[in-house]
Amino acid sequence: MTLWDSQAYVAGARAASVDQKVVAAALGHANAIRSVSRDLPVIFTLAHLAKMCGVSHRYLIEVADRGSDPYRDYIAKKRERPQASAVSRRYRTICIPDPELKKVQRWIHHNILSKIAPHPASTAYADNSTLLAAASRHVNARWLVKIDIERFFESIKEPYVASVFERLGYPDLLSFQFARLCTRLPTAKSRKEIFRRHSKPTNGVMKNEWIGFLPQGAPTSPQLANAVMRRFDRRIAALSKKAGLRYSRYSDDLIFSTRGHFSRDHAATFVHEVYDVLGAHGFEANRTKTSVAAPGARKVVLGLLVDRDEPRLTKEFRSNIETHLHYMERADVGPVAHANARKFDSIIGLQNHLFGLIAFARQIDRAYGDELKSRIRAIAWPA
Repeated sequence: MTLWDSQAYVAGARAASVDQKVVAAALGHANAIRSVSRDLPVIFTLAHLAKMCGVSHRYLIEVADRGSDPYRDYIAKKRERPQASAVSRRYRTICIPDPELKKVQRWIHHNILSKIAPHPASTAYADNSTLLAAASRHVNARWLVKIDIERFFESIKEPYVASVFERLGYPDLLSFQFARLCTRLPTAKSRKEIFRRHSKPTNGVMKNEWIGFLPQGAPTSPQLANAVMRRFDRRIAALSKKAGLRYSRYSDDLIFSTRGHFSRDHAATFVHEVYDVLGAHGFEANRTKTSVAAPGARKVVLGLLVDRDEPRLTKEFRSNIETHLHYMERADVGPVAHANARKFDSIIGLQNHLFGLIAFARQIDRAYGDELKSRIRAIAWPA
């Protein structure tokens, strides 16, 4: 990507006899973007973006105008915490953009969104983010409070996304179009109250209008989620500090802990204060998942125990993976029968699942992870 050069732009505009008012407006937009960060690309219009990305301007107009749905849905097993078993898996809908839109989204991600630093409390979707690093923030916890955000990505709507680009200095219309390129309208199958913008009468008939949301599966969604959540994270970090709690957010998981004194009354008050902030930012807590762990109770953050100096693997994690290995090592069971019994789609799926768990185990407990690695390599996998 060529860096912006105002002198070259002015010279080129003069040579092309561009109206001076247009040149002045363009320079104003460029200065607004450059005042935020000199690393951000200067983009003026959707046509300019199309040229930078190497895609059709007409195609971008169609997507921005919601002329078609450029996504297809893929039902995928949820990525579970490391201690979860295959039986407990659930499913989520992954929205896969078509190749042209994915190309544009990757360009936006690489050239714009990657320049935005998330709030320090955010521990997901960064280049160096790991579950270990996220859980390490809460070691030696005496009290642990966890709150889960309901329908996290679906709750991040088009206007929030547009505001991210506006704060980066991009023109209002282009910011709106950026948001349209990075969001998706709900399909007829997935429409819920959470998506409805408002209802208004048209010729005496009530008409529902729908609004775009961040689709899971788009290359731009993780970083946009973090950018949208910066103000929320700032408010919650201040609220946590006042309460004497450490705070981190791993995507939709809000985690609070303290090594000091606390109480259930304080916890109840604090939880409802967080609920209020969530509501003010357009989110809702999944209250069935809110938990408070007092001294003496297990303290688990993102699948790791955090009640000591370093995060540790849970007994459930060890039991789960050792059970897998036990049955695959048995001559009367083996990998194929075990994969079928656990309802894996294929042997490759089982292998990927176990190698992923072992890689995670090695991050936390190298000696234990190496032992598991030796055992799985000794298994007679089918050719």
